[in-house]
Amino acid sequence: MTIPQILGRGMVLAMILLGTGCMTVSDSRQVVQNSNSGQVFAGKKIALLPVKTQSSLAPDSVTGIRAGISRQLGQALHGKLPSAAITDIASVADQLNQKNLLGVFEQLMQTYENTGVFDRQKIASIGQMLGADYLLMSRLKAEKMDLVISKGMGGSLDLNLVDTRSGQVAWGGSGEWKRGGVFGFGGATAEEAANGLVDQALAGLR
Repeated sequence: MTIPQILGRGMVLAMILLGTGCMTVSDSRQVVQNSNSGQVFAGKKIALLPVKTQSSLAPDSVTGIRAGISRQLGQALHGKLPSAAITDIASVADQLNQKNLLGVFEQLMQTYENTGVFDRQKIASIGQMLGADYLLMSRLKAEKMDLVISKGMGGSLDLNLVDTRSGQVAWGGSGEWKRGGVFGFGGATAEEAANGLVDQALAGLR
């Protein structure tokens, strides 16, 4: 293919993207299914642990997305499980700090990153301190998209509801959300990215 042909194709793509202003891509899936989620979690106490991040974005960009997820996740989960008692991330983080358990939480997430298994003893310790039946573990992977003619941002959010007694995952979901545009158009704010990720990650919880 000649250079003019390549450039011609690039201009066509640019015109398509400019015509729409931006392009948003989203997807969701259940990692661990539970068809009776409404009954399983009814009347149970669920504590939302701080969002763990892994990103190629600048720290300030990640902070905005993580803060948005932290604000929205509790409310969105309550909408899915209205009969459950939910403790939001801010309250849980404060309790972990007061009880000197932030290190235990970090070790728990690091072990999961390395092995794909949640440490049952650490789950039980955190659950007992929080008085929770289930812990919601969140992992955010955010990235920027920087192609030849388009720029954007997006990422994925993985959620696991873990039983504090058994250490087993009772429900798991994952969501992806990306938005891109050309020549600086069609980008997304951190709040929009957070909202899209939360909606997609919780889509399979019923």
